[in-house]
Amino acid sequence: MVDINQRNPASSPPDRRLLAQLTKDPKLIRYLENLWTDTTQVAPDNFAVLLELIVNAAEVANAAQGSANTDKQAIEELSLAIQALKNVEGEFSNLLQLLTSLAGVVQSPDQAIQGLQRKVDDLESQLLEIRPPSFQQQFSPDLVNVSNAYAVGSRPAYQPLTVRADATGAGLTVALPAVPQLLQLVTVKKVDASANVVTVDAGALLIDGAPTIAVGVQYAVYQLQYNGAGWDVVAS
Repeated sequence: MVDINQRNPASSPPDRRLLAQLTKDPKLIRYLENLWTDTTQVAPDNFAVLLELIVNAAEVANAAQGSANTDKQAIEELSLAIQALKNVEGEFSNLLQLLTSLAGVVQSPDQAIQGLQRKVDDLESQLLEIRPPSFQQQFSPDLVNVSNAYAVGSRPAYQPLTVRADATGAGLTVALPAVPQLLQLVTVKKVDASANVVTVDAGALLIDGAPTIAVGVQYAVYQLQYNGAGWDVVAS
């Protein structure tokens, strides 16, 4: 704070150097000098009080100016940082465009085809490593001996069924499945020497155009296969 007691305001006007510490404005300095003249004639202490108030106000103003300068500097630094980030963003954008263009150049048609061919080769290698179940493991034929009517169930092609029919006591019917599986195989064989007939019944379907087949001779065999629409006699 400015020492306002450097001079006695009641005996002499304030030194201009003291006033210059408060303001650089010549008009304000003259105003303060005139104010000293007026106050020393009326109330000498008023000038000292006013001068102290002005000094305090100046200190507050200086502090505020210093804070404002600091804030201004921070704002300028932040602005520079933002500008730098924008520059970096622009560089990244340019780099991305260059990489995109480079990718387009690298992925020429020939290289793309070669890459696909490598993928196909890899897939083929992987498929070769996967061993499918052997046919011997899947193939599971079945055989039944019947002497009465028998209904064949639906089963896959790798599970063929042989029905050995014994009609010694009486004639009998072997009924084929109503909903057979594609390529299902059924073999019917008459094993007895009687005159009784073994009838193979296709139900709503047909066997080579006929609804039934009559097997009346001992050891006669009919092998049937479902073709998706009806039954074919593939061996007899």
